[in-house]
Amino acid sequence: MRFLALTWDGGGNLPPLLGVVEALAARGHMIEVLGHETQRAAIEASGATFLGFDAADQRDAARPTVNMIEWLTAFDSAARDELIALADARKPDILIVDAMLPAALAGANASPWPTIALIHAPYQMLLDYLDGRFRVPMETADLALVLSYEAFHVGAAVPANVLFAGPARPKTTTEWLPAQPERKLILASLSTVQQNQESVLRNLCAALSTIDADVLVTTGRALAPESFPAGPNMTLVRDAPHEAVLPFSDLLITHGGHGTVMAGLHAGVPILCLPGLGDQPGNARRVAELGLGEIIATDSSPETLRAVIVRLLADERLQSRCRSFAEDVANFAGLDTAVLRVEALNTRRT
Repeated sequence: MRFLALTWDGGGNLPPLLGVVEALAARGHMIEVLGHETQRAAIEASGATFLGFDAADQRDAARPTVNMIEWLTAFDSAARDELIALADARKPDILIVDAMLPAALAGANASPWPTIALIHAPYQMLLDYLDGRFRVPMETADLALVLSYEAFHVGAAVPANVLFAGPARPKTTTEWLPAQPERKLILASLSTVQQNQESVLRNLCAALSTIDADVLVTTGRALAPESFPAGPNMTLVRDAPHEAVLPFSDLLITHGGHGTVMAGLHAGVPILCLPGLGDQPGNARRVAELGLGEIIATDSSPETLRAVIVRLLADERLQSRCRSFAEDVANFAGLDTAVLRVEALNTRRT
């Protein structure tokens, strides 16, 4: 089968798509992905063919966007036109569209091709976000593929087209071992893109530098690691594979992005959330509701941050709850089930 997917450079929205691409490619399917130039290398590494935009705006999420909603709305319409034109020319079997592009998803739903809405945030949150503009396109897609655990969902019963596939990320071949296995390890990972998180990360680094634990901080592609103070217990890098580091970690500190939270839950690691925008506050609330971590304000002082971090590192009951959650979802075969459901969509609409 041949797939044509549409994405955009929103940061955390790409890894879930790449996880799906890898799963489809492993079964011999051909995937083309229409995306931004900043995404080319990762898309090609996943086994897909990269297609660049001709008319729709280019974007580098490591740089600030003045008005994100206005930009995304304009981009969405232009991307819809390019997607449908490409589909007419390339005749794929199925379209895959990032659910945060509602105009493009609605256009795909109205086309002759079966369409998958790729949902990389909590389903209920996206239904209600921005006055519900995403609801109808998601509910009318042939398949709404939610790359999240069903246990993370809150809200009404979902429509029949919704499938919770669990978190999906591209496989990593990177091996990582802690330098001092006997010491506690903290992974601090805020957004990979520009979300005005510099002051938050600076306070966090100040707090972490005095804690009796080894600390790995990822700054993302928007910020330079060398621009932040680091104690002797700290290593700062732009990025590190969460799947390789989290099995050795005792605490995950994050902005509350869905992909990072899912990785922490999968690994059974307690989570401290400093949520900012978008789905982050909702993700953080759900972590706290499940008893798998806590929320702290982004403007917290280094002293306040340090006190909370020390307390969470010592909380054995929290650690036990996180391990139990990870054990409960360890055998969740959502992505395998999703691939079979996707393959069953191979019926062109008329």
